[in-house]
Amino acid sequence: MHTDAGATSPGAGSTTGGGSLTAYLKDCAWSAVLIFSLGNMLRFVLLSLTAIFIGVLAVIPVGFCLFGIFRLIGIVAATGWLCSYLFNVVESAAAGQEDLPDLSFSDGIWEDGIVPFFKFVAMAILVHVPLIAYVAALGLSAATVTQTDDPVLLGLIWSRALLFPMAMLITAVGGVGSFLRPDLIFKTIFRSFLPYLATCAVTALALGTISVVTDAALSSTTIFGGSLWATMAVLLVLTIVCWIIAMRCIGLYYHHFKARFAWDWG
Repeated sequence: MHTDAGATSPGAGSTTGGGSLTAYLKDCAWSAVLIFSLGNMLRFVLLSLTAIFIGVLAVIPVGFCLFGIFRLIGIVAATGWLCSYLFNVVESAAAGQEDLPDLSFSDGIWEDGIVPFFKFVAMAILVHVPLIAYVAALGLSAATVTQTDDPVLLGLIWSRALLFPMAMLITAVGGVGSFLRPDLIFKTIFRSFLPYLATCAVTALALGTISVVTDAALSSTTIFGGSLWATMAVLLVLTIVCWIIAMRCIGLYYHHFKARFAWDWG
């Protein structure tokens, strides 16, 4: 990971990794303001336009097979670029940097698009493995999963919120090999239990906001004048905001509490 921290946010500069929960939460709150600072606004606008571009590509009817292939490549590459940027947000926050990382596509469509896309997908699948295994073992349908009162299934659904922050942090900062050491993962969580719960909570709050607002928007016929395109654009911009906040909070968890980690990631 990058260790050359730039300017640090109010709480980030006051910690050496030993950890202050109050300072950590202050930095998380600062992250919500950080996006809209003058220096980061252009980055945010370009990211939002990319998300809107992906949304437009996804709903364009496929006229013929060749266009469908190019559309799929475009969606994967653009989504992968956003995934790559989210990884960079985690890494820069873990290094204590205040500004959002620069936008880059210098390594080409493969390194900056395709690889990060499948890297993110693999991480997401890993987080869902316990839930997928349970659902497959019982032969449950998608409708059953969404309308269940099975306490085990409900617990596995909620467990994703507990697994995701560490999985994202390992993928972005620690390296894929860290997944092979579950003993160090649990040791780290045990050493920083309350901070990790706080990280899970603020991450779930940021990402859960997307789901709540999306459900509210889709159930309304009057929001934004009933325009599907306006609704989609606003929801995609909100999605970018919430994801960036969540990723910074995950990176800041490492920055503030790295002295309690069972690894040394630099």
